[in-house]
Amino acid sequence: MQEIRVRELLAIIQEEILTEDWQPSPRLLKARGEFVAEYDRFIWYVANKYRGLIDGRPIDVEDLYQVGVMSMLHAADIFAIERYEGARFISYFSRGVRGAMKRYIDKHGYNGVTLPVN
Repeated sequence: MQEIRVRELLAIIQEEILTEDWQPSPRLLKARGEFVAEYDRFIWYVANKYRGLIDGRPIDVEDLYQVGVMSMLHAADIFAIERYEGARFISYFSRGVRGAMKRYIDKHGYNGVTLPVN
């Protein structure tokens, strides 16, 4: 995890520029890749919150990271900048990332106690 670059979060104008490229095109993949690169640190941060032994078995942080990235990409597909005027993308997808990670933990039986998703 030391190779993760320390970056500032995207500014609102940068998010707007990237969301303009979300039309089906080769630029879509580039825009999605930039979002993963920019919010990589946040997803690792959330995944590390669930690190450790639960119920005697370790949680694989890399699996939680993958679940978080998939959740973020799903949120990026349905995010409409005009609908959420003034809202940051990170505030839009962060709750979904946490919920997806909690569902992953619950589904794979890592926890004897039920975790609330929201």
